[in-house]
Amino acid sequence: MVLVLAVPFALAAFLYVMVSGLIREPSGTPTMVLLGPVDLAGGNATISVTAAYGSFSSSRVQILLAANNSTSSAVGLPPPNGSVLMTAAGYTLRVFWFDNDYDGRVTPSDTFRITGNLAPLPPATSFEFTLEFAYSGGDGRSSIAWTTP
Repeated sequence: MVLVLAVPFALAAFLYVMVSGLIREPSGTPTMVLLGPVDLAGGNATISVTAAYGSFSSSRVQILLAANNSTSSAVGLPPPNGSVLMTAAGYTLRVFWFDNDYDGRVTPSDTFRITGNLAPLPPATSFEFTLEFAYSGGDGRSSIAWTTP
């Protein structure tokens, strides 16, 4: 009777040890962030983080902002629920990061708001917002573009 019970348990343990190494996430898996949609309201753009695969500290994220194909210098993410000024195509723009789950990481509950500096975004202007991030396997980037009416 003991042998009848021991054999299936031993077989299950053996199979678990053999297969468990195959189901782990591979090392160096890239972090990926999906942005969008862009919500234009009141002359400002609000961008949602719709998905984030992987995990990375906000200190390893930089943002770029382009206006009419003129790209700003890369700057670090502003502090959670704070903002940073950027210049592109002669426009001074403000980027806010709303860390809505207060975890200090870019996650699907977060949003970014792009405005003029104490003003709406300029009309009839094309923009592109980019997140660049570093992770153990290399670098990545996510971008989204829109045009103001």
